[in-house]
Amino acid sequence: MIYLDYCSTTPLHNLVIEKMRKIDGEVFGNPSSIHQFGQKAKAIIESSRKDIASIFDCSSNEIIFTSSGTEANNLVLWDVFQKGGKHIIISDIEHPCISKTCSILEKFGVKISKIPVNKNGIIRISELKKSINKNTSLVSIMSVNNEIGTIQPIEEIIEICNHNKILFHTDAIQAFGKIDLNYKKYKPHMASFSAHKIYGPKGVGALYIKKGIKLNPLIYGGSQEMQVRAGTENLSGIAGFAVASKLANENLKNNFIKLNELSNKLKKAIFLNINNAKILCNDSDQIPGFISLKLSGVNANDLLIKLDIDGFGISTGAACSSGVNKTSSVLKAIGLDAKSASSVIRISLGKYTKETDLISFVDSLSKNVKIIRNEKK
Repeated sequence: MIYLDYCSTTPLHNLVIEKMRKIDGEVFGNPSSIHQFGQKAKAIIESSRKDIASIFDCSSNEIIFTSSGTEANNLVLWDVFQKGGKHIIISDIEHPCISKTCSILEKFGVKISKIPVNKNGIIRISELKKSINKNTSLVSIMSVNNEIGTIQPIEEIIEICNHNKILFHTDAIQAFGKIDLNYKKYKPHMASFSAHKIYGPKGVGALYIKKGIKLNPLIYGGSQEMQVRAGTENLSGIAGFAVASKLANENLKNNFIKLNELSNKLKKAIFLNINNAKILCNDSDQIPGFISLKLSGVNANDLLIKLDIDGFGISTGAACSSGVNKTSSVLKAIGLDAKSASSVIRISLGKYTKETDLISFVDSLSKNVKIIRNEKK
């Protein structure tokens, strides 16, 4: 079996497993308890918070832990409603946990503006400027799109928001640990992260909240996480997140180079072996190891099944939207019609991908595309 769906989730790094097992076996105290069992657990959380904060170049008290990136995103959006905010701006290609939440907020009277993107999936800055008005409370634009891999001009967007005195949030879940997030000039007011995208555990995320910004809780109860997120913390998950974050940061440059080399070789092999293949958004900056591939005359779901039988795990788009039989809003936003969108697959490489894996994959891909198209071998 060869896994080529690293943007959906990643396997746990061995050092993450080792850390989590040690904590689960030895540290069971409630971090909110004042006795030494609880304080030992609390010390692990605070050490983990400090480690993640150092990677994002912020103070540890600017990081809170959540159960997922989805929860972190929801926390930001619902805070606007709780404070009586009237207008939120997002892009046309946000993750469903942003776009669907905004659709619900619209029913409660919050106006939502969606900024269009160009054919490469980059937001139209001129449209963003036009959409801002005196009632705008928040702009939320994802750093990297999960279906097409494009990297947004985040610092340019932040500068616009700062000029207009508007809070800016970014869903950085597909960016954290993959590209450099040490912003040179401007930093977001808020940013969401997730552990399982960087070889960490599922069930834990984080939210950066710039000092001075106060958010209302989404989940009420105890006073955990600086009174922003109630509920006993996922101790081993948080510690595992910190280990995964440190490893990703330490290997950021090498991973970037390796994955770029592998994806370039894969693209070349695809074009040599398969007719009518097009890589989407190839003219824009993308995260390394990411390929969104359109194969004319091929139903992506049929192809996915055949590849799965051959032992290859890929995706037809966002894993969070799998099973939903409708045209991807992201692919529609970059100009694809329903038929074209149904022929798109997503290939994402990662830490354990080998060049020999890709040779085998292209053989299977080429074979199955020809079968579906009824082409002669």
